[in-house]
Amino acid sequence: MNTYEHIQAPDFIFGALLIVANRMDTQLERTLSKHQITDIQWFLLMVLMRHPNRALTLNEAAAVMGTSHQNVKMLATKLEAKGMLELKKDPKDLRTTRLHLTPRSQAFWADTESDGVAFMATLYAGTTPQEFNQVRQFLTRLMDNLDQMALLSNEKIGNESLEDME
Repeated sequence: MNTYEHIQAPDFIFGALLIVANRMDTQLERTLSKHQITDIQWFLLMVLMRHPNRALTLNEAAAVMGTSHQNVKMLATKLEAKGMLELKKDPKDLRTTRLHLTPRSQAFWADTESDGVAFMATLYAGTTPQEFNQVRQFLTRLMDNLDQMALLSNEKIGNESLEDME
């Protein structure tokens, strides 16, 4: 008997997503601790590495990460102190700050690539391409729904848009 079969699917999925996120966070923190970097700092660096042809703004990185401009600024400042990032004003718009990876962050990725490959291989062990596609579709729908909820919430309380924060 499946331990969880008595739990309704929506309740199980909601709880499982929270548990998986927490456990992934814990495992990633353990893996990254030897590099004196947190999982959320790693995530910001990963987002920036995925955009190699241009430096993202604080707001662009925040939108990709699903967090606030202020949180990204705090993370970026800590990474700058570690020599992993440079925060530079955009010469075309001095109100805009862009995030630039440094040679040290490039070296970090080279040093941690094998750890990352091993982490992902272990995490996804036994998962089929069909399961990946199904989960991708499902999680995309959840993220779209969360985006819609945020838009409705922002309309109700009158928050600034991302463009207004730049």
